[in-house]
Amino acid sequence: MSWKVLITDHVWPNTDPERRVLEAAGAEVLISPDGEESTLIELSKDVDAIMTCFAQVTENVVRAAKKCVVIGRFGVG
Repeated sequence: MSWKVLITDHVWPNTDPERRVLEAAGAEVLISPDGEESTLIELSKDVDAIMTCFAQVTENVVRAAKKCVVIGRFGVG
């Protein structure tokens, strides 16, 4: 099974650790170039999961993410 995960934002230099784990599990990883609502709406249209650090996953983003089954916040602490 192939699935897509959107990473909305991150505060560290890259998302290599997250990408490695997700790709090893068979996911295609999309990284948003910014946390803007319009960008997230466009990128979320075909994802199965959304991972966010600080970006706001608004009602409009959730409505656009028709296939999404999980939204999670990730980070340290």
